[in-house]
Amino acid sequence: MIKRAITLSLLCGGLLSQVQAATAPSDAQWRSLNQTIVAQHVLPRYQNFADATAQMAASSEALCQNATAENLSAAQQSYHQAMDAWQGIQHVRFGPIENLMRSFSVQYWPDKKNLTGKHINGLLNKREETSLTPEFFRNASIAVKGLPAVERLLFDKAGLPAFTDNSYQCRLNASISQYLADLGKHTATEWQDYATSFNSPGDGISYYDSDVEASTDLMKALVEPVEVIRDLKILRPLGTAAKDINGKVKPRRSESWRSSRSLRNIEVNVATLHDLYSGQGDDSFRALLSAAGHQDLADSIEANFISVEKELQTIPAPMFSSLEQPAAQQQFRDLSANMKRLQYALSDAVQLLDLQLGFNSRDGD
Repeated sequence: MIKRAITLSLLCGGLLSQVQAATAPSDAQWRSLNQTIVAQHVLPRYQNFADATAQMAASSEALCQNATAENLSAAQQSYHQAMDAWQGIQHVRFGPIENLMRSFSVQYWPDKKNLTGKHINGLLNKREETSLTPEFFRNASIAVKGLPAVERLLFDKAGLPAFTDNSYQCRLNASISQYLADLGKHTATEWQDYATSFNSPGDGISYYDSDVEASTDLMKALVEPVEVIRDLKILRPLGTAAKDINGKVKPRRSESWRSSRSLRNIEVNVATLHDLYSGQGDDSFRALLSAAGHQDLADSIEANFISVEKELQTIPAPMFSSLEQPAAQQQFRDLSANMKRLQYALSDAVQLLDLQLGFNSRDGD
């Protein structure tokens, strides 16, 4: 009887320890995570975007002053740096970037009706000086004042001749670049103030009523982009080939194909989300998931990120060309499946952490 009682006691103790192991994070843990992610992940990336767009504006102006092959190459490189910076922060779609539709102004994509091309061509045909002013861009269509517009202008097939003699095309590109530099600067500055909301939610001054509510915004920035990458940046260019190997691919649907950086965008996106998940060490979603008693899932998500990153390295660039190759098409389908597994795993993490993401910004698209 004594032996049986000891066995029963040990069994109950084991079950109790398992129950206790799966515990919801405390408010203090959420707050620490929020503050660390904002300080180490969000703020530096918005500042990087501000710095990169400022450099792009300077390089674009230098090209107009002296249209040389070297200056055109420098302007194109500054565009790549600005796009890298944007791809590294576009997942944070809340806060100051929401003001005045800034996010869509930076990158209106996918552009299903080619509005950017139509607006740019209209401006180039009219060549009105008033269309080069800051006032014009404050009120212009979101399709004409972002990085896709810069890409169309800087990577024109006409090459250097399109920018000589301080051409209208060159000045239009410089004006759009300056608009983006101003937007980047204001957004980075305003985020410094917005960041204080993560210090004391519920104090009547913060934008948030609780630490969990603030964490929910950050978790949405981690989970929702995985679906966007898979559906829009991978499956959409694959067209019907996503289901049928004999289907017709659509390379022009790939993001930033004119500058041959479609794959680069995805690589930056995945690396950024990986950093948001586990890059802050003890103050990361991975650490919090583990501390809440879900070590296996936490490790599995980390392995998923690593798997996707390695898989991306095996796909030949540029995506525009590789989409035409049957072998690469299969790689993209495999990548899509891997992203789906990552999406499901992150959704499980959301439930286990007892977060309610609510409305998906893509619902109704």
